[in-house]
Amino acid sequence: MSPSRKLLITGLPVGLGATMAARGLGDALHDLRRRVCILTGLADCPGLKGAQQTVTRRAGGLVFRNLRGPDFVPLETLEAADEAEALRTIDPDCEFLIIDRFTGLNVRQSSLYDLADEVLLMVDGRPGQSARSLILLSHILNRRPGLPVYALINHLTAGQGWQAAAQSFNNRCRRHLGRQVLILGGIDSAPEIARAQREQQSPVRMYPNHPASRMLRQVARHLLHVETTWAHRSDLLIYAPHRAAEKESKHA
Repeated sequence: MSPSRKLLITGLPVGLGATMAARGLGDALHDLRRRVCILTGLADCPGLKGAQQTVTRRAGGLVFRNLRGPDFVPLETLEAADEAEALRTIDPDCEFLIIDRFTGLNVRQSSLYDLADEVLLMVDGRPGQSARSLILLSHILNRRPGLPVYALINHLTAGQGWQAAAQSFNNRCRRHLGRQVLILGGIDSAPEIARAQREQQSPVRMYPNHPASRMLRQVARHLLHVETTWAHRSDLLIYAPHRAAEKESKHA
């Protein structure tokens, strides 16, 4: 049995906050009583801290077991040549597998998009900096046109509402791609978030009452109920597989 949902978090440029989002969403989903694993680079796995975390060897690779949050799976330790087969044996009880791995624009050469069921695109919210996110989105759509894509805007400047940034980004998506994405929220730039990134910690744990942590918890809830946003719109880059099947059967 493989994890029921495999979410790839990606974005451009390097340092946009994908790892921060992966850790924060992992903790938020864990707090919502979901079993979560984060697939990431070995260098981004947290160090062992007393009895709170242990290393377990499974048939597919190593699992850093965490008693107070999501488990971590180092991508370099997957033992099977077929990554998908290795992940099936990592944790049969995992409900969310969050894939945190920088792919850049090498979408066609990356096997991670074949592993993923859905993508969370990190969008640079700083003025004039979202072009690379748009280019990456176009590459993803060319590689996997039916893949559900959501977005989270990061690095917003003080006083910049994420809704306005979301509307601006979707205007560009419609103009250049003829589509738009479901944008789940936005996170302001803050020294606390920068510190959490430097210390490889989750902002949800370090600063539970910070606006960014509240936003990540909100995004986690959105992910759990994302199918309720299905509005039968052909221009929205999200779909509900079982509902799509129901629609097709009705028209058959």
